[in-house]
Amino acid sequence: MNGLTERDILTFGAVADTFFASVPGPNGFWTQSASDLGLLPRFRRLLSSLDDQTTSDLHDALKLLSSRGGGLLMYQRPARFTDLSGDARREALLRMARSPLLAARQLYGTLKQLTTALLATASPGAKRGPLWAAMGYPEPPPAPAPEMNSDVLRLTQLKRTTTLSCDVVVVGSGYTGLMGALTLARGGRDVLLLEAESIGYGASSRNGGQVGSGNQRFTVKQLTDLYGRDKARALILEGIAALDYVKSFIADENIECHLRVNGRFRGASRPEHYENMARDLEDLQDVGGVEAQMVQRGEQTDEIGSELYHGGMVLPCDASVHPALYVRGLS
Repeated sequence: MNGLTERDILTFGAVADTFFASVPGPNGFWTQSASDLGLLPRFRRLLSSLDDQTTSDLHDALKLLSSRGGGLLMYQRPARFTDLSGDARREALLRMARSPLLAARQLYGTLKQLTTALLATASPGAKRGPLWAAMGYPEPPPAPAPEMNSDVLRLTQLKRTTTLSCDVVVVGSGYTGLMGALTLARGGRDVLLLEAESIGYGASSRNGGQVGSGNQRFTVKQLTDLYGRDKARALILEGIAALDYVKSFIADENIECHLRVNGRFRGASRPEHYENMARDLEDLQDVGGVEAQMVQRGEQTDEIGSELYHGGMVLPCDASVHPALYVRGLS
């Protein structure tokens, strides 16, 4: 007995199918829901590996969504989640995500992360998860033969106090450290790169792999208010140049890291967010010539196969990579 009832499992399946819903359209990937991708069998296998406390916590969380009282508390509707229509389920999850109740927001985040992990990760013995196959994403390439490794980076494990000589010391082997060390070494410097863990151990090899120009955290108006128009323009242009450089560097170095220039969609979760994006895009195009376009809500399924957002912005030049393979290529 895994500690979860069949109602708990069906409730989780309904939540997952709301996060990853089946949306009719020309793109085959988006026509598959979480259930179509085999989520529930994977979830059942996961349950057998959980400890008693984790199982109990998960049962208590799902029990909230499978009762009328819990529904009233979590998303302000006295109804079981499985009894809601598709639109009502989406609205319930949005209410949980924006709830002033911390427990509701935490439960939303936990269920979303669990759903994504079950679909994105590979089962033991498999080379790719269900989402990989649905998107046509290739399997990871085999490790390179020793003779393919770069002769620029030679690894030495230091087990005691040691004296070394060099021109430059670089601390940390993330993207910045590796690129800095590579650039200096190719410029004729004797470079010592220090790393406490394996190469690229931290966030550089453990991220979503999105590659963009970085003009998303601050609007042009915010940058201009902070630094003035000239510096704001310089920052935006630097970001665009960095995006172009990464793509050309990967191509020139023949780094096999699954580079795909597939663009990015920035969704507007509220109508006013769409208007703000549209104004910022005008500024981006005026100041930096950023290539992007606004997509209204009625047309967004052509981009992402979802009706959740109130339109959004498409940045066609953005790309994606396999982050760990990119680290390997840099090293």
